[in-house]
Amino acid sequence: MTYFPVFTKINPDERVLIAGGGKVAGRKLGVLLSFDMAVDVLSEDFDEEIRSEAANHPLVRLVKTDCQTFELPEDVIYRFAIAATDDDAVNRVFAEHCRKRHIPVNIVDAPDECDFIFPSFVKKGDLVCAVSSGGVCPPATQFFRDRIADILPDDLEDTMEEMGRLRDRLRKENPDHRQRASVIYNELAGRYPWKSE
Repeated sequence: MTYFPVFTKINPDERVLIAGGGKVAGRKLGVLLSFDMAVDVLSEDFDEEIRSEAANHPLVRLVKTDCQTFELPEDVIYRFAIAATDDDAVNRVFAEHCRKRHIPVNIVDAPDECDFIFPSFVKKGDLVCAVSSGGVCPPATQFFRDRIADILPDDLEDTMEEMGRLRDRLRKENPDHRQRASVIYNELAGRYPWKSE
């Protein structure tokens, strides 16, 4: 199956929904929080990691409930949902409820049943590099993600901020998009010569 790579914007009034209170749900929660997303986590019980994340992040709400019978509130906009319980049947029922509300669902470890999948990624400031095998071989994507992380410079976060300021300045000075892009590309190639090898 082919998946189209896209980076999506999450608006301040939108939330993400996770079903599950264990380690897998905790890992997914950690990923979402690294992008400052507001998250509702549904479970009858939550492990220590999830409780700790909720205590330290005002964007996280823990909802103690049965994931199969939970009624989705009408006044909350859920951008997408993740089924991450340790019970395949519960995950499928939860996914059905979400799809009735037109909420795309990722079911952990069931790529053929997902509306979308999560790539492996490296995040340094605003730069995000994502790698996916379309669910065929997650360890391979993790391998290549690690290789990408190895070659990215340590000062990349500062560099990206600087390049953003340069881009803003160039937009005022030069109407030609290709020339502006070339200036930034050459600036980066001068700093990081491995890019042009």
